[in-house]
Amino acid sequence: GIPVAAVLGVVASVAFFVVGFSVQDWGGPVGDPTGGKRDGTWGTWSTDYALGVQCLVYGMTAPGGTGATSARVGFLVEGLGWAGAGIMHQFFYQPSSTHDVLWMTSLVLGVFAGPLKAGGVAVMAAAKDDSSSKRRAATIGRYATFGLCAAFLVGLAESGVIPLPGWTVALFTKSSAMLSIVISGCGATAPAEAAMVAATFALAIGINVIKPQPFLWSPDFNDNGLFHSAGMLYLAATLVLLGRLTRAGQVGNKDELEELMRRKAEIETAISEFDAPETDEAASFVAALARARPRGAERAVAPASRALRASGRPHRARSLSHTRTHLREDGQASPPGGGLWRGSR
Repeated sequence: GIPVAAVLGVVASVAFFVVGFSVQDWGGPVGDPTGGKRDGTWGTWSTDYALGVQCLVYGMTAPGGTGATSARVGFLVEGLGWAGAGIMHQFFYQPSSTHDVLWMTSLVLGVFAGPLKAGGVAVMAAAKDDSSSKRRAATIGRYATFGLCAAFLVGLAESGVIPLPGWTVALFTKSSAMLSIVISGCGATAPAEAAMVAATFALAIGINVIKPQPFLWSPDFNDNGLFHSAGMLYLAATLVLLGRLTRAGQVGNKDELEELMRRKAEIETAISEFDAPETDEAASFVAALARARPRGAERAVAPASRALRASGRPHRARSLSHTRTHLREDGQASPPGGGLWRGSR
């Protein structure tokens, strides 16, 4: 069911919540805010590092499946950003050129990571209906382009080139990525997991906007630490959704393969007879099997190719060879025109 890494992320988040609440001076006087870019409290940099470790672990252990690579890269990129933020908040929280570089780097990496994860989720959600590697690459490319543009705008904003606060671009990008993840999850019949993603994101943003007291002026664990603790829940919910999409894709492929392989013996026998209807049916079978498992489809073509060569019909053998090439290169059976594919369904 739920990935172990996600459970550990939730446990770490709850632990930080408990520690954060336990160190607050609930009856103390009102003080100055301790958060922001110059925040050097241990609660902030410790949760920075925790988020970094969480993202790096998720990047290495995220469930497999179509599009999972993009999501993994997104986690890894975000993890590097949080690690940079931890170094900045622990050692370079005072104004300096190093502080500015680390702040900019962590912000840009965090903004770029969101669309990468969203693109991976979108591709995984549509994997059962779309097996084209070119379409998958195009989808991820669009999300990555959006992330690069947003990261570029953040850099310009933080450099003062454009009159726009960098955090507004970051908030818009992260919110857009979250909405895309939620929509993809709901569209892939994973509404409960998608709802968890939306709820945990809303919790984190709510804490960051409201800045509850007395966390706001705590010298130990302020509102940034609380915001980061909620962010761990959001990451864990995203990983749970990825796991759900992976299981759904595996079940869908398994069901389709069982039906296809049930026909396999009949199709291979029909191919050897070279009657047009059966041959066309075989082509349809190969195309359907390619959508479920390209390598299996390539193996299914091989007996027909050998039989056609033995029959003295090299033109059909070449057509099948062409089909196998398409399967290897594109991951699906694309009609090359003529030959076996004429009239295929």
